[in-house]
Amino acid sequence: MQIQKISLSFFVAALLLQSVFSFAQTAPKPTAPKTDTSKAQAKPLPTFGAYTNGSKAFVADLKRLLTTNPQLKLKDSKGVSYPVVSFDITWKKKETSDDFKTGKPVTVYTYSGGSLTGNQLTDGWREEISTYIQKGEEITFSTILYMDPKRKVNTKAPSLVLSIQ
Repeated sequence: MQIQKISLSFFVAALLLQSVFSFAQTAPKPTAPKTDTSKAQAKPLPTFGAYTNGSKAFVADLKRLLTTNPQLKLKDSKGVSYPVVSFDITWKKKETSDDFKTGKPVTVYTYSGGSLTGNQLTDGWREEISTYIQKGEEITFSTILYMDPKRKVNTKAPSLVLSIQ
């Protein structure tokens, strides 16, 4: 009788284990949530005058552009424009300094920057850049925030870098 109880307990335990393993094997695996592509929106790209990201700007052309007080604009691939709320500007300026070891002049780069509200450079920035811009420098418009009218929030756009030739 004792042997029958032990063998019956093993049999019940084996059935339980088998049902647990078969349930674990047949349970569906969770899938990643699907994104709604119908609401996907094209990312707007910045332009400054006729310049886009990675553009090479000639000194004379940039000076001429700055006299017209150009706007930083955002437009997506569908042609929709977005209002710029604010942006940061960084100017990588080329300067000459004396090397403290050799006493000979060397080229060094300094950075000037600021945060601006709206979509235009201030008069001070335009005048400073027009006066001192040189070949080999770089102007970067970064942290460009625009109002997304559908979501009613400020959203960050990609940066715009101009290489001065």
